[in-house]
Amino acid sequence: MAQFARPTSDVTIPTGFNGTYVSIDETTASDADFVYSNDNTNGTYETLLGGVVDPVDGVGSYTIRARVSRCDTSVPNSTTGTSASIGVALYQGATLIATARAVSSVAAWINVSYSLTTPEINSITNYSDLRLQFQYSGGGGSTTNRRGVAISFAEIEIPDFVAAAFQGILKRWNGSAWVKAKNKNWNGSAWEQKPLKRWTGTEWAEVDATGI
Repeated sequence: MAQFARPTSDVTIPTGFNGTYVSIDETTASDADFVYSNDNTNGTYETLLGGVVDPVDGVGSYTIRARVSRCDTSVPNSTTGTSASIGVALYQGATLIATARAVSSVAAWINVSYSLTTPEINSITNYSDLRLQFQYSGGGGSTTNRRGVAISFAEIEIPDFVAAAFQGILKRWNGSAWVKAKNKNWNGSAWEQKPLKRWTGTEWAEVDATGI
């Protein structure tokens, strides 16, 4: 299983950039709507991602995905004119986590996909402040050859949240051997059995300690 971080708001919309995050936040990639830059402009568009929690002990890959295209006067999928480039990067706040890909000569719609390395994954400490940056450079030249870029989809796939499992049996040393321990509290007159609990990331939940 997996969870997906998708655009929830715009952080930075440069001058000459058109559209908002709602055009790239779909669950299934679609080129029907998109954001785009004016021809022959440079800048960095940044969107805040949401919808995920720290997977804690979740196991799996972290994958950045996006769809980008060359754009001719607001019309994407242009295969003519001067080259336009776009780079996709993952940030936590102002901290760079990973550079997904720099497409030096984007033309028709293409898929950008990048799997984070273990050090990159471990550098994420705040899953509520993840952003995607799109750094673009439009094609120059004559008026008829100038181009911009378009983005139709963006997301990051990460593993589902999995709480740390309780494993093994609690034991204590009785002076000569390790024996099963009971999670008990002294109430002033007797020992009371207390439930074992673990932190789920949002609250303390009881652990199934049957057999200990």
